[in-house]
Amino acid sequence: MKQLVLTCAATCLIHHAAAAADLTTVSINVQGLKSTEGVLYAGLCTEEGWKTYECSNVVLKPTPGTITHHWENVEAGRYGVTLLHDKNENGQMDFDFFGTPEEQWGSSNNPAPRMGPSLWRDASFEVADKPVTLDIRMQPGD
Repeated sequence: MKQLVLTCAATCLIHHAAAAADLTTVSINVQGLKSTEGVLYAGLCTEEGWKTYECSNVVLKPTPGTITHHWENVEAGRYGVTLLHDKNENGQMDFDFFGTPEEQWGSSNNPAPRMGPSLWRDASFEVADKPVTLDIRMQPGD
């Protein structure tokens, strides 16, 4: 019985260590904010979350220079990062009469601006067992 308990404990420890080894960190360096007003929303998304806006979201304080954030304990897979500088803190992107964004935005891989949100295929990246660092430039917006 004692041997069985030790074997189970060892197996659990090995499984836990293997699972922890599959987790890593995704870091972003955000550049090009024109203002320190409002808040900066940052979301780390799976493909499904990209479509539904259900991502691992954080709210960051806009500061001069580069803003850095780290998502820790990220499982291997395919992800995308989406950013919105919500200057008036109304929780959504504002558009002018012509449908042009009035607030700055950004996506991982810095895809070229287009009519509508960035496409998953342009913004997604692979996460494996090593940390990932992304430099993201904010798009003009205003």
